[in-house]
Amino acid sequence: MTDDTNSQTGNESGDDTGNEVKLSAAPSPGNTAAPEEHAETGESFADVLRDFERTHTHRAAAKQLEGTVVSLTPEQVILDIGYKMEGVLPRAAFENNAEGVKRGDVFPVSIRGRNQEGYYELSRFRVAQPRDWTALERAFAEKTPVAGTVTAAVKGGLSVDVGVRAFMPASRSGTRDAAELEALVGAEITCRITKLDVADENVVVDRRVVLEEQARASLNERRAALKPGDTVTGTVRSLMPYGAFVDIGGVDGLLHVSDISRARIAKPEDVLSVGQELTLKVLKIDAETRKVSLGLKQTLADPWLEAQRRFPAGAQVEGPVTKLMNFGAFVEIAEGVEGLVHISEIVAGRRLNHPSEVLRAGQRVQALVLAVDAGKRQIKLSLKQLIPTGLDEYIAEHKPGDTVSGRVVVVTAAGADVELGDGIRARCKAAREPKADSGVAADPKGAAKPDPRAGRDSNLTSLSAMLAARWKGNAPAPQAKPEPAAEGQVRSFKIVKLDTEKKTIELELA
Repeated sequence: MTDDTNSQTGNESGDDTGNEVKLSAAPSPGNTAAPEEHAETGESFADVLRDFERTHTHRAAAKQLEGTVVSLTPEQVILDIGYKMEGVLPRAAFENNAEGVKRGDVFPVSIRGRNQEGYYELSRFRVAQPRDWTALERAFAEKTPVAGTVTAAVKGGLSVDVGVRAFMPASRSGTRDAAELEALVGAEITCRITKLDVADENVVVDRRVVLEEQARASLNERRAALKPGDTVTGTVRSLMPYGAFVDIGGVDGLLHVSDISRARIAKPEDVLSVGQELTLKVLKIDAETRKVSLGLKQTLADPWLEAQRRFPAGAQVEGPVTKLMNFGAFVEIAEGVEGLVHISEIVAGRRLNHPSEVLRAGQRVQALVLAVDAGKRQIKLSLKQLIPTGLDEYIAEHKPGDTVSGRVVVVTAAGADVELGDGIRARCKAAREPKADSGVAADPKGAAKPDPRAGRDSNLTSLSAMLAARWKGNAPAPQAKPEPAAEGQVRSFKIVKLDTEKKTIELELA
């Protein structure tokens, strides 16, 4: 194999003298050759120019350049490499036939040569330009990618020209089917020599390993370019109970279920589907594992910023019960906004042990806004103040002193709770024993002293009244004390007090 730069110095008849080529702007006076032809060698000016450009290209190929995508065609990706002429890469040099490549993307490239249109032929690796077996052996030993041209489809694979004829197995071509394999014929590729037998001139090359290395390098570049706070686009790749995996330009990120929506959701599949395009926020990148955490709800407006205006105290709202706790129930009154109904604000006139006694998850309810603290993201709600009850009517229909019937439901040291019907409860306070008259008279100087006359006169009066009554035969019968209230009893009570503001009723045993 001869050096390309030297092979162009011979004349067209095959004279390989190695003479130095000299360029002249015009022919010498005695020269009768055509202006475009060199007088001594007979080479055209275009041949000499191509020779110069080839030599220049070989020097440039040693450099690693950055290529910026300026456009794409059905067959090629065109890149600006900082030279007067642009460079080209076949779509096959990219993963998925350059489907994810877009204008403005930057890739490290090296120059392999120039095509007939004058564009620089590029490689995504610093590739070797083998000229002889020594160069091939060095590329094989150092595992350096080499440039090659696919010349034909043969049994089991492709024939590739890497300076000598090489064989590339179909399984190492990086193609998915026979049609893609056939499409590589005539394409410039970058491959790696995996077998080199000089004696038998047997060379085997592998394109797939190069593509995989390029994909990994591109993936690492994209991952390194990401930072928390970036807004990215991605495609839902798979759904799991705990979230969704999203492809963001070849990098997999996890969208946790808690970061999908500002509203409470049970499963990712309730709002997402495989293949769905999303705009996401990069939340976190693990420094060790390089795992990327993504957020969808972080790209949406925060509804709490408008909560104070939308839900002032006194407003009536509606929504589903999202969660039941010992202390109350949460109600979603807008997407991403939940209010708490304390257990004491669920029903009137009834003591609950747990909200589940009257509410269930998913049940839609109407509530009254009691207070809003947007800074703490808290809204207090009440159900009982909007639920119609018979308490108001009961209070309006009765007055203190009325005797009513009720069932004793709870007895405590302070009294008893009485069920008057239709969920209306009243409190019957414990009866107090009357204080006996002590017969103590006040001392003029302020000290209390017993008054023997008062006790004596009282006793005499009582005795006289009792004797007179018995003499006439109408002595009053001794009064029995009321039986203490017990749970489950139905008793008669006298209304002592009705409080319309506090909506309470006080009773005493009749």
